[in-house]
Order: sequence, then C-alpha cells, then structure tokens
Amino acid sequence: MSNGGSKTFLAGQVADGYLDKAVVFLDLNGNKVLDPGEPETNTGPGGRFKLQVQAADADKYAVVAQIVPRQTLDEDSGSRLSDPLTLEAPAGQYQFISPLSTLEKNAMDK
Repeated sequence: MSNGGSKTFLAGQVADGYLDKAVVFLDLNGNKVLDPGEPETNTGPGGRFKLQVQAADADKYAVVAQIVPRQTLDEDSGSRLSDPLTLEAPAGQYQFISPLSTLEKNAMDK
C-alpha cells in the first residue's frame, strides 16, 4: 500500500442486476473485508462507482463490492437485497464487477 503520491479514480459498475448503494473498496490486504484505511465508496444508479485511490495502488489490488442487506437495491427487480453478498474483480479489472468477475478472481487465486 502506497501512503503518498498522486491519486487517481477507478470507475466502473457493479451488477448482479445493477446494484445501487453497494459498498465498493480497494482490498489492500486481500481479506475481502473493508478494513480501516482502505479506500471506499458506494455505488449509485446503474451500479456505477468512482473510487479514489493512490495511483500506485490502482492496478495492484482487487476491487471488492459488498451488498449491504436492506440497503443495496437490485435495479432489475426494484427490491432491496436481504442477504449479504461479496463480489470482486481481479486487480486492474475493476470496470465491471459481477458474479462472472468473481469467478475469474477466485480461479486466479487458486
């Protein structure tokens, strides 16, 4: 993790149906849990997010999206999700986070 230097934005979408009000973060320690000091943001309409990170970290760590029960909205169904769910994308491939990107990341981790 870089502590100084320039910053950049990672922009993308989260979908299992577009997900509004999900938490998105750069997983600096690879534990798939939002920890203090990890850059975070929330998705908006269309599952879109813009996450500010240290430029040196942008392509080094996975981006994780967590569904927040009773807060995250599945725009396809129009309902709030009741179960927690974690989606992720491999480092540098944050533009579209979905169940498919999660499978890809899990396969890469083996």
